[in-house]
Amino acid sequence: MNIRLQKELIVFLMIFSGLTVTVCAQNNQAIIVKAISDGDAHELVKYFHTMVNLSIPGSEGVYNRNQSEALLQKFFNQNEVLSIKIKHEGRSNEGTRFLIGKMNCPNKIYNLYFLMKEMEGKYWIIQFQLEPFEE
Repeated sequence: MNIRLQKELIVFLMIFSGLTVTVCAQNNQAIIVKAISDGDAHELVKYFHTMVNLSIPGSEGVYNRNQSEALLQKFFNQNEVLSIKIKHEGRSNEGTRFLIGKMNCPNKIYNLYFLMKEMEGKYWIIQFQLEPFEE
């Protein structure tokens, strides 16, 4: 195989792998939003990195997956999710991805925010926030 062909193959593989990671991140965001909509903390934390900055009513700090799951399940048990409306999603120049939305529950509306970062070839949630919406 000549040098030019090898270089073209390397460039193609680099572009393809970048597209694959981007598509996986977008697919993960859809799965994450569904898990939140379903109030499924167990499914949601599958996308959490080993330690996550978690901020939900009644709990704020850095937690591992098991702690996060217990706190989120308690929250979801007390707050049935009626709907989620995504307001904005995007990507920073550093490659982190974010999603901002509104989560409607019977007695309250919450601002939803999560931040994902690529590590170990996969996008992981590193920050997750639910804050009461105030007009």
